[in-house]
Amino acid sequence: MTFMAVLRRDAQDSLAMFEMVLAQPAISSQLIDNLNASIHLRALLTDLFLVGEILRTCSHAAVTSGKV
Repeated sequence: MTFMAVLRRDAQDSLAMFEMVLAQPAISSQLIDNLNASIHLRALLTDLFLVGEILRTCSHAAVTSGKV
């Protein structure tokens, strides 16, 4: 499975969690705390942090090598 497939799956899972929360008649702080603790949301954030770190590293390497 490619990384983009993993990212897509994690984004879809997170979206399903958000949609479930938004469908509630009242949104409590406990509900938001549970959403924040969701493995699906954490997986998506980890994916995005990983991509960000790779892009920063590549950008830094390009600048220091004079390729930019």
